[in-house]
Amino acid sequence: MWTNTLTLPKSISRFVLHSTWSSVFSDNTLLQAGAFLATGILNTGVRSEADAALALLGDHISNKSVPLRTSAIIGLGFAYAGSHREDILLMLLPLISDEEISMEIAALAALAVGLIFVGSENGEAASVILQTLMERDDRALDEKWTRFLGLGLALLYVGE
Repeated sequence: MWTNTLTLPKSISRFVLHSTWSSVFSDNTLLQAGAFLATGILNTGVRSEADAALALLGDHISNKSVPLRTSAIIGLGFAYAGSHREDILLMLLPLISDEEISMEIAALAALAVGLIFVGSENGEAASVILQTLMERDDRALDEKWTRFLGLGLALLYVGE
């Protein structure tokens, strides 16, 4: 019978966790960014009191390094996809609405919010994304990242 759980051999699981964890503390920014994405993927659907993904990734959503910042934001989106966590929404909404923040960061934060609140019709998230689309100048809206604002908004209404 088919199940929706994947069980890896313990040796592979330990290797993946060790590799990811050691990369988080690397001096190489791109290696760290990849580890942040991996942390999000590895914690998808994992619900525990420890909340390791939030503890690690939440600290880096305001990092000065763009690769680390974007990876932390998308990692949060992966880790908490479908969870409707209000505390994470409160962390990400300022990144979407602040006009001083680049369109890349705002759009990926909107995508993460869409993943976390998929199908929820969350009015607060939708209004912030729409407000950002209306208030940004035309030059910012011409960037390739703008389409992720629309995708994040669309994810809020999937299945409705």
